Amino acid sequence: MNFWGKFFTFIVGIILIGMALGMIAITFNLVPLLTLQEWVVATYLFFSQNIFSQALGVICTVILVLVALLIFRLLIPKREKSLIYHTEQGDIRVSFDSLQSLAQEALRGFDEILQSRAEVEKVGNEARLILHLIVKPEASIPELSPIIQNRVKEKIERQTGVIVKEVKLTIDLKSEDKEEKEEEETV
Repeated sequence: MNFWGKFFTFIVGIILIGMALGMIAITFNLVPLLTLQEWVVATYLFFSQNIFSQALGVICTVILVLVALLIFRLLIPKREKSLIYHTEQGDIRVSFDSLQSLAQEALRGFDEILQSRAEVEKVGNEARLILHLIVKPEASIPELSPIIQNRVKEKIERQTGVIVKEVKLTIDLKSEDKEEKEEEETV
């Protein structure tokens, strides 16, 4: 779920919790119904008196939304951006950034690759790499793919000890039209 979907869900959840607390207050007569009604009317009248009180209402609303965002941010568990490699001497934590850098380094010797970007996903205690490549149009993808996958997997496993479960490739052939357009744009 994207950020706005989570944010909307969070706001709806806050509203429902507020309504539930209001229902409990009314059900158990903790706050008389007329008192709640007076609070709502007083709030409405205060924020609708003049332009200053309306501006104050907008500021209060923005502050409440920012506080809700802060709470929302604290409630979301942070995704772990590293893998742990267990050894007899202790645990070694390897960051995703390091794995991405090693993958980029493993791709340096390929003249067919024009651009590359690496993503790392955690699969248990293993890594899954997704390499987004832009290659020259004359490159043979069936021949190049297994060589790239093996080289990246071997380099990461040899240098970090992290087991690479799989290396997925997304390949885009860069046509000559795109190259010409980019050259024209840079001139």
